Amino acid sequence: MMPPDVMARASVSFSSLGFVPSATAVPPGDAAAAAAAPTPSSFSSKGRLALRSALEQFGFAVVTDVVPEDVLRHWESLWAADLMSIVDKTASDPAAVATLSQDPIARWPLDQLSLGYKFASHYGLPQGRLAWAVRRSAEVKHVFANLFDTSDLCVSTDNIFFNNRPLASAKDAERTSDLWPHADQNLHKEPSGNWDVYQGVMYLWPANVDSSATVIWPGSNRDTYFELMRSKAQWARKGHFCMLPKAQHDVFARAAARVPVPRGGLLLWSSRTIHQGWPHGARLAVPVCFEPKSRRDTAALKRKKECVLHGVPTSHWASLGLCHSLHGSAGLQGQVDGIALASTAHLHFGSRLPDDVFELL
Repeated sequence: MMPPDVMARASVSFSSLGFVPSATAVPPGDAAAAAAAPTPSSFSSKGRLALRSALEQFGFAVVTDVVPEDVLRHWESLWAADLMSIVDKTASDPAAVATLSQDPIARWPLDQLSLGYKFASHYGLPQGRLAWAVRRSAEVKHVFANLFDTSDLCVSTDNIFFNNRPLASAKDAERTSDLWPHADQNLHKEPSGNWDVYQGVMYLWPANVDSSATVIWPGSNRDTYFELMRSKAQWARKGHFCMLPKAQHDVFARAAARVPVPRGGLLLWSSRTIHQGWPHGARLAVPVCFEPKSRRDTAALKRKKECVLHGVPTSHWASLGLCHSLHGSAGLQGQVDGIALASTAHLHFGSRLPDDVFELL
C-alpha cells in the first residue's frame, strides 16, 4: 500500500475546497444538482492549492468525504436497480429472478454472468442510473472545478468498476497481478497531449489492502513520463494509451503502490502518471473525469451523445468523445441458470437526453 507519509501529503478534505451549495439545488447526488455548480468565487485558495500541489508532486491525490453516507447508500441502490434492469424478466425463470432481486449487488454471479472484461462495460451499464448520478453530482464536479478555475466543464462517460468476488487468498503477500503499467496521455498527440487532464474514480466502497484498487507510481508524472515520451517517432502515430516498456516493469513494481481510498472519497491522478489496476477483492467505484468545455468540439459532443443513447462508454477523456475500446455491443444478450440478460440499463433516459445530461456532455 502507499506509504502513510505520502498519503498524508496527498490527501485533501472536500470541506477545504470551498463548496457552497446553491439555495435552489436539490439534495446532493440528485438529478439536477450539477445544474447549480458553484462559481469560481466560492473556491477555497487553501484547498485548491493543496490539491494542485499533491497532483503536481505525487501525480495523484485523494479527496476525502466528497459525498455523505446517505448519498452513498442511495447510489448503491441505483446500482442494484441497474443490475436488475438488465435482467430480461420475460425470458428468465421467475424463481431465479426473485432470488437475485433480494440482493443483486451481493448475489450477482459475475463468473457466470460477466458484465464485461475488467469493467462493467456491457448491457448499457456505463450509461445507467449509478454512473449518471455520480456524473451529475455537484460535489464531484466542484473538485474538478477547483483544478481548472471554472465550472464550465464537460464530463466523461467511462466504464464502471464492480467486483463482488471473494478474495482467492487471505494473505495479501500471496496475491499477484499481471503488470500493465501505462500513462493515458500521449505528449505527441496534438493538441490534447499538452493539456492537463485528471482522471478520477469515485469510491462507493473503500479501497484497502483487501480490495481491488488503483496502483500508482508516485511522482512518475514528471521525469518518468517525459522519458517515456522522449521519442516522437515512436509515439507520433499512436493513441493516448502509452505502455511502459517491459524493461521498466520491475522498477514500476518496486516504486508503485496501491492507493487506499475511504468510502465516499475521490481518487484523482494526472493522465501522465504511470498506473494500473489491482484486481483482488471487492470494488464498486465510478470513473469520472471533467475537462473544460472549451476543449470539446461539436463532433466530440455528437459522439458522446450517441454513446449515451446506445449505452456504450467513452474513454476517460471528457473532451474527446472517444468510444472505449472495451465497450459492449448494444445488442448483447446472455443467459445462465435461469437468468437472461439484455442491454437495457441505459434506457432509463428514453429516446431524449434530459437537458442537464446534455449540458454535461
